[in-house]
Amino acid sequence: MADADDEQRANVSAVDDDRLSVRIQQGDRHAFLELVQSSERELRIFITLYASNLAMVDEVLQATYVTVFERIERYQPRGTLRAWLKGIARNLLYKELEARSRMHALEGDILEELLAASARRQLDDDGPGEQAEARLRGLQQCLLQLSPDATELIRSRYYEDRPIADIAARLARSQTWVAVTLYRIRKTLLTCLRQRGVA
Repeated sequence: MADADDEQRANVSAVDDDRLSVRIQQGDRHAFLELVQSSERELRIFITLYASNLAMVDEVLQATYVTVFERIERYQPRGTLRAWLKGIARNLLYKELEARSRMHALEGDILEELLAASARRQLDDDGPGEQAEARLRGLQQCLLQLSPDATELIRSRYYEDRPIADIAARLARSQTWVAVTLYRIRKTLLTCLRQRGVA
């Protein structure tokens, strides 16, 4: 019964999305705002799963909506607007991760290069949004199990996008210590995600 209710809600949402898309195509700017408000949380979750920091999430999310606004005339209302939005976000994410991987390779930041390459591979391998949401929920739960010091390191590096050298200077530690500690924390998180069956 619950599955039938979920399917009906999804169908209603798809119809509502297509009505919005038609209004946007007719020049209704308020409809575009409605689309952003109704889809932002879902898109943000999807992007967060692969982005290496919050700045990247915001950049890709904003670029996605700019692209949607520019290309909405091409969308054919067939109940697939959310998938179309995620497809745009996926392409932008892939390009951003590829650019970061090249940049980190040039800078000699092997760990960051590998993270970006790994995120690109995961983006290729992952299925629909439900799997992405499950992985994100699992990651959030695993992050709660970290020590306060480990949480602060993760926040500084991946959410605030601070360079390893800055973190090391602030903590009065070597850059090697910061890099190795971050590597160990990521391994701990990966183990936790595997135990939850979402990695």
